[in-house]
Formats: sequence, C-alpha cells, structure tokens
Amino acid sequence: MKTPFIWLCAALAASFSGCSSAEGTSNGSDGDSDGDTDTDTDIDTDTDTDTDSDTDTDTDSECEEEGAITCLDDLTAATCEGGEWVVSEECDEGAQLCQDGVCEDCEDISFSIQTMQSCAISILDGFEMDAEGFINLYGDDYRVFAMDRWGENGHVLAWCDSTTINSLLEAFNVIGYLGQVDDPVVASFGDFYLCNPAGLDGYMPDYVSYLGEDLPAEYQGHPELMAADFDVLIFCGFRIDWPYDWSAEIQSFVVEHGKGFLPAMDYESLVTAEDFANMNLITDAAGIHFEPLNLEWAAAAVDVVLECVPDVPPIIE
Repeated sequence: MKTPFIWLCAALAASFSGCSSAEGTSNGSDGDSDGDTDTDTDIDTDTDTDTDSDTDTDTDSECEEEGAITCLDDLTAATCEGGEWVVSEECDEGAQLCQDGVCEDCEDISFSIQTMQSCAISILDGFEMDAEGFINLYGDDYRVFAMDRWGENGHVLAWCDSTTINSLLEAFNVIGYLGQVDDPVVASFGDFYLCNPAGLDGYMPDYVSYLGEDLPAEYQGHPELMAADFDVLIFCGFRIDWPYDWSAEIQSFVVEHGKGFLPAMDYESLVTAEDFANMNLITDAAGIHFEPLNLEWAAAAVDVVLECVPDVPPIIE
C-alpha cells in the first residue's frame, strides 16, 4: 500500500498568469529582396535599423486604455499612462505579490501536518482558492483543505478531517488569518466531542468558546450581533440535529462583516448525507463543496510549503 501524503499549493499561478504585461508589436522589414545588389544592401541596413529600434523600445510598455492597471512579468504593478505601462508600485517578491494591478501582502507558510480518515472537497466552477491541500491515496489526489478570501475582507478555511483540527490550528497562524486582528475572539459550535474544548481532550484548544451544537437563537437573522461578539467561527457540521439553516447569517458574518469561518467535516458514515447537504448550503456560496467520501484511515506526516499566500499574518513562533 502506498503511503499517503498531503501537499498544499498556493493558487497563485493563476493570478500571476493573469497579471502578464501587454505585448508590443514589433516592426517588420521595409521590403523583400529585389535581386538588386543595392537593394540587398538597403535591406541589410534596414534590418539593422529595425533591430536597434526594437531594442530601444520597451515592447512590454504599450497599452491602450488610459488609467488601466496590470501586473508586469516581474510582479510589479503598473498603470497605463500616455500609451505606456508605468510602474506604480514595486512588489517585494516573496513578501508581496501583484494581483489585479496592485501589490498585496502575503506570507510564506511552512509546516508539517497529519491527516487521518477524512472526506474530500471540490471547488465549484468559477472559483479559485488562494491555497489548497490534497492527500494522495492509491495514486489519486483528494483535496482535504481549501482556504480563500470570501468577500472584500472575509476569509474561509475548510478542513475535511475534524479529528486533526487542533493540529491544523497549530500549523500556522490560522486564527490570525481568519480573524485578521491581533487577538481574535473565537467561537465554535456543532459536534460536542470535536468542536468543544470540554469534549474529547486535545481536539479543540481552550481559547475557543463552545456555543453548543447550535448557535444561540439570538443570532438568527442578526449576523451583526454575531460579528460584534466574535471574529472567527468554527463549525463541526455533523452529529447534530440541524434545527436552523445558518447559511445566510454565516455568509453575512464573513462577506459583509469581514470575519472568518472554519467549516470542518469528516469521513462519510460519521458524517451523514444530510450533514454534507446542509454544510454545503453554507460553503457553496464560497465555492467550497464537501464531498461524502470515506478516505480510509492512513495517517502520514509530511513537510508542507506554501509560497506567498495573501492575508496571512506572520507566523507565530
């Protein structure tokens, strides 16, 4: 049996490829050979002149839409001014990236993590994640991790192995990423054993406030109250009755109020088909869809490296 492994990749290649500079149009020769010696000489002279002209011209600088912004090949931001791309912001490679024409803060992430029996995650059409993680089992890749910005200031991080939430939270500054403040206030709800610090020992850190299997009724229709009380919400969406559909409130909590959401699921059987369907009512809006799979137990620890992930605070040592 192959040893499964987990690997994570930042979804930055798509951003980089979308930030390519405008291509200039090079000039051609003035004419073809007439068979005349003088003409041949002229053609050689013109060719040399054209070569010099191309060298002097910045072929990546031409643009048409005044005021447009882009990312040049070296990941610097540029603005179209007078028909040419003018660098407007220098991005520090490895610490910042250029996206949609502006430099954006990012951070490298490096850690080791262990997964066990889990479900899988698919990304819906039209969505791209800032970072994704996969396990390889018997030659097939299964996504078990996805994280992305949701709305202008909100963030979501999905995980498919609830028994290792604590390991994930310790792997890098996950709570800082989700909360985007120095000391995020973190709440959890859902499964009593894995989302509750007082449940199974060591599965949820003590700084998390467990609200119960369901959120308090006072938050129904009032995401602003939830946002006033918490910066991050962790939800273990299984072994519960699902008495209320929180999709609208949680989406507003993240998208409109700029908060963080960590939905966590597990393998099919522990997690029912109804659990998956109800959780996906919430996460599909972010492009994240939990798949009802039972990826058999096979723990493995592997070094993981993510380069230049947006909005990640510095790693807590």
